[in-house]
Amino acid sequence: QARRQAEVDLAESEERFRKIAESALDGLVIVDAEDRITYWNDAAERMFGYGPAEVQGRNLHELIAPERYHESYRQGWVQYAATGRGKVVGTTFEVDGLKKDGTEFPVELSISSVAIKGFWHAIGIIRDITRRKKFEEELKRLNARLKGDVIERTGFQFDASGAAPTPLPSALEAAVLREIDPDGAFETEAAIKT
Repeated sequence: QARRQAEVDLAESEERFRKIAESALDGLVIVDAEDRITYWNDAAERMFGYGPAEVQGRNLHELIAPERYHESYRQGWVQYAATGRGKVVGTTFEVDGLKKDGTEFPVELSISSVAIKGFWHAIGIIRDITRRKKFEEELKRLNARLKGDVIERTGFQFDASGAAPTPLPSALEAAVLREIDPDGAFETEAAIKT
């Protein structure tokens, strides 16, 4: 009776894991102590272009990492397989991934480790950050343009870090306000409140 209940509990736990992993928006990948893929969710398939049957048992890093990373991964994996520890374990970092078609794209990767039957397995949560990187680049471009406009209109120069002094000179303050509020709605609203 107890054994049967344990089997039922295990089956339910595995089903819960499968449902959670398959509904995740981020890629979820599990590799064994030899860096072979043992689990690959639907989000990882959409992200990289490989189906589960194509990746099962294959070396993760050789499959989805650009070649320039391979040697450092091999070196780090030796320590990881023996200890479950490494420079990236327990961290989230940005790196480039490699799609099935050879296209590189930026990803955010979180790595954790778990011992299963005495061997270390790695769990990776992978997020495609292509859109975020595009937004960051656009923000940098707009910020540079705004600084250029401020310099052109006021003659003001930013310090070496790119920061403006505090408080802003009134001419600079006015130029920035005109740039972000060309219709003067902010000034009108401020005047009403005072």
